[in-house]
Amino acid sequence: MAFNWVAVILLLISYLAAKASPAHFAVIALFGLVYPIIFFVNLFFVAFWTVRKDARLLLSLLVMLMGIPHIKDNFSFHKRQNIPLKSDIRILSYNVQGFTNQNEAPYNPKINAGVHSFLKNKKADIICLQEYAKVNPDLFLKNLGKNFVFRSYYTQKGTNTGLAIFSRYKIYGSRFLKFKGYRTFGISANIIVRNDTLRLINVHLASISLEQADLDLLTNASSSSWENPKVQKHFLDIYRKLQKAFRLRERQLGLVLKYVKASPYPVVLCGDFNDTPSSNAYHRVASVLTDAFVERGTGLSATYAGPLPFLRIDYFFTSPGLKVVSYKKYHLRFSDHFPLSMTFRIVKEN
Repeated sequence: MAFNWVAVILLLISYLAAKASPAHFAVIALFGLVYPIIFFVNLFFVAFWTVRKDARLLLSLLVMLMGIPHIKDNFSFHKRQNIPLKSDIRILSYNVQGFTNQNEAPYNPKINAGVHSFLKNKKADIICLQEYAKVNPDLFLKNLGKNFVFRSYYTQKGTNTGLAIFSRYKIYGSRFLKFKGYRTFGISANIIVRNDTLRLINVHLASISLEQADLDLLTNASSSSWENPKVQKHFLDIYRKLQKAFRLRERQLGLVLKYVKASPYPVVLCGDFNDTPSSNAYHRVASVLTDAFVERGTGLSATYAGPLPFLRIDYFFTSPGLKVVSYKKYHLRFSDHFPLSMTFRIVKEN
């Protein structure tokens, strides 16, 4: 029963992550990151007590029901997608991890060929890439036309990657989002689609930058390992990385939302946010824009392909004036992220 109480308390704390500023309450934000895991633990206790016909099932059940908005943000239950029209716009977003194989090499031709083949076959109208290495853009432009926006940046590992937008439609008014002393974290472009204009913003918000040793510790640490001073220091280092990333993302998101609100055109905001639907960052965006997964997605749709499970950190958001027709995640292993696609249409106002 004690474990059940712990699970319930952790679930309640995870709810607070949506409201609390991660820059000031990093510990609470951590529980928001692992909300799906805490949810499934409580679901296990509900099933356990139900089988035993024990009223204690109400403990986790009631607290889970208190978090229905969080359930809706993390799980979607649309069995069917709308049938797209010829005039609908198909956009694809993908963190390609610099065309490497789990960061084992600076560039991998086989990974590049696999990503290129995938993108070519999907025939999207617009492609947004994060961690796009300086690969010959003609590989993509041959299929989409000559409309291309790219902004490079250097990662902490010294790799020159960046953000890219490829479009069948004409692009104008591109802009780069960054703070002095930091890498570019977003690129924006106005796109003319027939007689309409929309603003596309492709972002890669601050990463926690966990090394493989960090991931190994988080996924394999035993309870006894906490007694080791070196392990304790390692956990403290991981926490500091998280805190630094949370603070920077909060600043980045403030600038993104300012740009969204100032847009005279309907907005599509997409990319790698490095934060989950239970986070404060997500709820700040969702209060202004519509999450395409919530609108048309199915299941849990984790977008992170690395060792930490259930993380949905890549998104499509749309503003009023745009209707989400379909949403899809592709189970590819060319990167530590899964690619996403969305079909949408521009809705004429009466």
